[in-house]
Order: sequence, then structure tokens, then C-alpha cells
Amino acid sequence: DSSKSSSDGWEVALINFMIPNADASSDDGANGSIYGVSLVLTKPYEGLPSEGSKNKQTPIELVQVETTEDNTKTTGTPQKNSTIDKEESPSTPMEKGEEAVIDSEGNPIGVAPFASPLVFSPQKIETAEGAHVRQIRVSSETPLFNRRLKGTPWSERATKEDSSITVGIVLISEKNSIPAMRLSLSRLLFDQARSLLEDDAEESNYDTDVSRLVCGPLANLLGNFSHEDIEVVALKCVLEPYLRFGSSPWIDQPLHKQSTEFMLCAGSQLLQSLPPVPLALLFVSALLEQKIVFSSSRRSLLLSVTCAITELLQPLKWSHLIVPLAPSALATDLVQYPAPFILGIPSEDPGSMDLLNSLPEDVTLVDLDVGRVILARALAFDDGLAGGETESQNTARALRSQVLYLAQSLGDLFGARLQQQTWCCDSPSVTMSNSKALHHTTTIADFERLKLLCKTFINEILEGVPFCCFWVEENQASATTSDGSILFDEDQFFDIKNARAEGLYQPLFSRKETIKMFPSIEGEDKESGSRLALSLREFDLVLESFLRCQSMSTFISSCPKKSMAFY
Repeated sequence: DSSKSSSDGWEVALINFMIPNADASSDDGANGSIYGVSLVLTKPYEGLPSEGSKNKQTPIELVQVETTEDNTKTTGTPQKNSTIDKEESPSTPMEKGEEAVIDSEGNPIGVAPFASPLVFSPQKIETAEGAHVRQIRVSSETPLFNRRLKGTPWSERATKEDSSITVGIVLISEKNSIPAMRLSLSRLLFDQARSLLEDDAEESNYDTDVSRLVCGPLANLLGNFSHEDIEVVALKCVLEPYLRFGSSPWIDQPLHKQSTEFMLCAGSQLLQSLPPVPLALLFVSALLEQKIVFSSSRRSLLLSVTCAITELLQPLKWSHLIVPLAPSALATDLVQYPAPFILGIPSEDPGSMDLLNSLPEDVTLVDLDVGRVILARALAFDDGLAGGETESQNTARALRSQVLYLAQSLGDLFGARLQQQTWCCDSPSVTMSNSKALHHTTTIADFERLKLLCKTFINEILEGVPFCCFWVEENQASATTSDGSILFDEDQFFDIKNARAEGLYQPLFSRKETIKMFPSIEGEDKESGSRLALSLREFDLVLESFLRCQSMSTFISSCPKKSMAFY
């Protein structure tokens, strides 16, 4: 992919990932999961430097600076003919066009001006870029780190015949601060990998065009941290300005702001990866707690769609295994897991294609690179829905048919709401006069509309649930606390579903009173809810499977006692 290759042959990847907490079943942002972003530089063997070019590596050194109220003074040997001879206010690409960060409402979030610590200083040593050395201004002295930098460059030491070389850096956090971490590493890449020729460039694509970068010096800088005898503070000194820049937009924001922004971006990526009908099929599969495997060559996308699909299940929660990025060696065992799961498998990992082509028949495959969902041949369901083996097979086929039918119906609704000009192009109500609608592109607002549609559909299924619950507890006058049990009347639930599908259902309480007693079932799109009602005649197996899902049991258990019909 030329869009990820630098001018000197390094392949660049900036990957989002999440390591789930082994003691938590769902990702609620406070369960101990680790979030991270990795910057990875890889150079194929055919792109390794030849013997004649090894002595042309660009010299790098860290130079301590002392910050005062008036100016910034560089210690050590003064560089009178420095390329950047403005020590008080060095010229940087950010001064020519500061990076903009936009929140979910389209409002810009302020970003502190970025002062690059990198300068190009004249030297007598002839290098590949000319007679210059790359100086990085830092806050502490690092003589051992500099001594290692003057030795054999890391890229030469790491070179092995018939093998590529890889170096990277990872930022991790216990909170979902992926936007800030990604901004920090992006700035590190585009600042430290700029060449001398780009130092005074004014083009607007400075921080978007990887093909203009020279990543060799950055790779050698990162590789130098592999030495065990260097100063511990060296890494902090190098990263300080980039971490400060990456976190600056979020300093005055609530802690959950980054997580919200990431989720909206993730939802947008999900919409761009799947058409409406496959997206609906994925949603129904997740709602019925099936085994789901995502596959893509883009690792960051695996994390995004995993988070986005669980977000679409609200007010329900996915309470099973989630591994957004599973190496093929681990995934081989995980796909045999007996309970529901959501896995992300990078398709470019060795052995991944063999694994994806031989998945168990109860696993649904979502190919994000192609944009298709291959529904499992044998959907998981409660054995109580069927009698013998023959009946069980017939029930499984019938359930699969109902799921496909439901996905087609929901997909039509998703397409009509999110891609009207394309999905309803045969409708006489759609004209070509609206050029903005005609050239429709997926935006963050589309994911908000999709969330509303999914929430409305789930709320419709949950409609009447409080009035099918019975609170039972032992009457003990001496007991200070009373632990009760909840009995659920399935027959009453199915009667309500049929009545709503036929338009005959009249709730015992007004919607306002119901929401007041049971806030979690509130839905904004109440007018379209009744049109999403599922009849028992067409979707009996879907409704029965849904009742037996762990998310439904958790939802019923969380109902306030006073919201139930009898207590």
C-alpha cells in the first residue's frame, strides 16, 4: 500500500487496540481493560540499505535546553549556522497551519501550538541528506543515549538476511484515551520523519502524506532505546512535547469525552465498512448473542467495529467474551469457545486465512474488507426450543430463516434512513435536485441515527417487559433486608408482542408513566416503534431465542421492583 510507505521504503502503521480484562465480561470503560495505540515501522528485506549506503546514515543527537521566562537556551556547543536560527520561537509546520480537532457536534477543540524539538544543524559530516545533523531538543542531559546514537545505527545492527526489520512504540492507558494517544504518535511520526527539504515546506498535506516522509532516522531513534545502559529519562525527554500536544485538546474536557469521540468515529467506520443489509444481519446476530468473528487487514478497524456493535445493543449489554484483536495462534483456540463471543482476527497474520476458511459452523464471519456477513450455518439456540435431533435441526433451519428475513427487513429500514438517495432511488419521491443528498457521505450523524433506530427496535422488543415480571419474596417480619426472585410470564410477553404487531396493544400506563418507572426503556423515536413490532407468527423463534439471552436476563434482573406489575 503506497499510502503507508515512506520515501525511504519504510512501511508505517498506526494501530488502535484494546486488551480486555480477563475478570470482566463486558467493556464498560471501568473494568480494567487496557487501551493503546502503537506506531510500527517495518522495512522489507529488499528495501534494506546496501553496503555502500550504510555510511550515509543521518546523525542524530539529543541536546539539552534550559527554559527560562524569556527564551530557550541550548546548552553545549553553539550552532551559529543552524538551519533554524530562531531559538526563542522556532519555525514549525504547526505555525503554518495548526492541526484541528473537531468534536461530535462539529465544534473545534483547541489545540496548543506545537513547537517542534527537531532542528537541522550544519555539520562537517557528509550524510545522505547533506551536511546536517538532526538535533532533538530535550529537557535533560542524555550522554549515554547520545553515545549510543553515534555508534552503529540500529537499522544496521538489526539487519538480518532474508528478513524484514521492525521497530515501534506503544502508548497505553487504563482509560479510553485513544484520540489523544493517536494524535501524539501522529505528531511524533510527521515531525521526526520530516526531511531537511520539508523543513520549510508550506504544503497543506504535510501531516497527511506518508510518502514524503523519511522514516529511517525515526526508526534508528526508536531502536536506540533497545540498549539497556541508556538513561531511563531519555524516552520521557523525547516524548514530552508530543504527549503534551496530543493531550492539549482534552485538558479542559470531561474524562468521558475522549471515549465518546472515539465511539462516534468507530461507528462511522462501521457504517463505511458494511452495507445496510449485512449491517442489519450483524446487529441481529449480536442481539441474539451468536458467535461472531470480524476479519480485516486493518487492525484498528477491528477494534472500532467491535466497540460500535456493542454500542448498538443499548440499553442491553453484551455480557460475553470480547477480544477485538486476537492473534491467529490464540484465535485457533478461541473459536472453539462454547459460549458466545466477539473476536477480531487480522487477515494478514500467518495462518489467519486457513483459520477463517475453516471456522466452526456455529460462527458468523464478518469480512470487513469485502463488506459481507456470512451467517453461521447452525445458529446457537436453547435446546428447550426443540425436542429430538431431527426437530432440533428443523428448528435451527427455521431460526436461521427468520434471522435472514428480519435482517432484510431491518436492512431496508437502515438503507432508507441512512442512504435514501441510493436505497430509495426507484421511489417517485426521490429527486436529483438535492445535490448534497445525492453526493451523500457517511458522517458521525449517520451513526447517531443508526443508534436511534437500533434503540427503537430494542425498546419495541422490551415493550411490556415490566408488566410480565412478578416479584416474589419471603415475608419475614424480623428480616432487615429482603432478597426476592423475579418470575417472568413468557405467555404474557408473547401476547403483548402479538397485540402490538396487530396494533391492538393498549398499555396499562401511559408512556410517560412507564418511562418514569422504567427509565432504561426510554426511546426518542416512539412514533416508529410500533412499526417495528415482531409478530409471533413470523418471528416466534427469534423472540424465544431473545428471551433466553444473557443480556435479557440481566435486563430483567436490573428492573426496579416498583416497575413490575406485581410485587
